[in-house]
Amino acid sequence: MNKSKQKKIIDQIEKEVDSTIKYLNIHKDKAFKNVINNVTFKDKLRKISIAASLISLIGITSIIHYNINNDADELFVHDDILSIIDNKGDIIIVDSLKEKVEIKIDDAFVKNTQKQIIYTPQNKLLNLNVKNNTINVPKGRVHTLTLSDGTVVKLNSQTVLKYPSVFNKNTRRITLCEGEIFVDVTHNSKPFIVNVNGVDIKVLGTQFNVNRYKDNQTTITLAKGRIKVMPDNTDELQFEPIDIVPLEQLSINYNDKRLSLKTVSLDPILDWINEDIKFEHYSFERIAEELERWYDYQIVFNDQIVKNLSYSGQISKKKDLFEILDILTYYKEFEYEVKEKVVIIKSVKKE
Repeated sequence: MNKSKQKKIIDQIEKEVDSTIKYLNIHKDKAFKNVINNVTFKDKLRKISIAASLISLIGITSIIHYNINNDADELFVHDDILSIIDNKGDIIIVDSLKEKVEIKIDDAFVKNTQKQIIYTPQNKLLNLNVKNNTINVPKGRVHTLTLSDGTVVKLNSQTVLKYPSVFNKNTRRITLCEGEIFVDVTHNSKPFIVNVNGVDIKVLGTQFNVNRYKDNQTTITLAKGRIKVMPDNTDELQFEPIDIVPLEQLSINYNDKRLSLKTVSLDPILDWINEDIKFEHYSFERIAEELERWYDYQIVFNDQIVKNLSYSGQISKKKDLFEILDILTYYKEFEYEVKEKVVIIKSVKKE
């Protein structure tokens, strides 16, 4: 949907909301729900995107009751709002929740603080019927999720994670659908399992990073403790369980089904937690992927030489995108131009 068409639809809905409030004298959030549920879109994604745009217009502080069934993975990874889908398919716009005010989601109380969502079990009796939530972190955001057992999950931008509101008494299990997470697992007798693209990562208490931005590759890096990586029951991969110790990284290539284990430095891998980009002999193309994810710009190369330029250093993501590009072009000269949300990287500057 282009911007002009989206603006027309937003304007149309806003008028209907104002009209409903004026003539029916009802609350804004009820008017919003009434209108949004009667607007016809070609698909659900467009409907929810419009809903997100209206948050700032009418000040909603509640749950949008729109059921999306099982389409969360495909739908929310493309969205631009920080949001949670509960097990009923209701959408919670996280930024609309008042600071430190608790709401009830399934069997847990949930509150949103600055850059952190905290789940607290409703009672100590754990339900065997696990109810999954799905959280989406959009481009340009990093967020922290505290699960019901106290495990802390840091989520990088453009990440989709499934997790239960409350774990059952036998296991603790979450699923990384896309993106990158750093997990600091609370130690207890129940195993903690992260499922990612045909693989189970099993731990009791530890700290590790999982990256699944590329469809054909997953990397698992251990910072502290010990983890065991094994195939799940989907038959996506077949290999013997692998024990990983701190500072080791397991890479899984889904094209040729190969696994490789190596020792790594943690700093470049975990820099995203502090909103930095640290790179050691990274190609410009690889750095551009990070910048696209954070700043929500498309970066296009029209010169292979520029794409393969190599950089080492560290840059804060708190800087403006164009300030970063100017820093990069200072060390390895190239030209670029911006057209709306697209940055075109041109050939190396000639003397």
